[in-house]
Amino acid sequence: MKMRFLAFLFSGLLVFGAARSEAAAQRATVHKGAVARYKVDAAQSRFMVDANSSGVLWFLGHNHHIAARDFTGEIQLTPGVIESASLLLRIKSDSLTETGEHFTEQQKQIITSTMHKQVLETAKYPEIVFKSAKVTNKKKVAENQYEVLIEGDL
Repeated sequence: MKMRFLAFLFSGLLVFGAARSEAAAQRATVHKGAVARYKVDAAQSRFMVDANSSGVLWFLGHNHHIAARDFTGEIQLTPGVIESASLLLRIKSDSLTETGEHFTEQQKQIITSTMHKQVLETAKYPEIVFKSAKVTNKKKVAENQYEVLIEGDL
């Protein structure tokens, strides 16, 4: 399945939503042209999925805000060459949880359970993997900070 993500490249790190890499504090000087690799630190990251209703019957649906609680990832990039960046994310499918503020706690539990059993089939598919195929620079936001579009496969 082809997917598209909007992300930010910030100070040489790919920031997915609010995800930050633990390597930010440990980063050594990288020579121009050298590939830098970073691991996503899930303990210091937040990975959110916004599933919005659309289509002819959009008004009957609700938007969902799903948090991934258990995931790993790796970012590779060549400083100064945004388009060569890559992202690999592995998400434990049973760690996805509804967090929308417009739902009660009971509704969130029902939505999460239904999502696990009927939509994601987490017993059959315990892991979701996203691998980027293309990174496109959308715009420069600030010094060493860019908005990028990441396309890839699930």
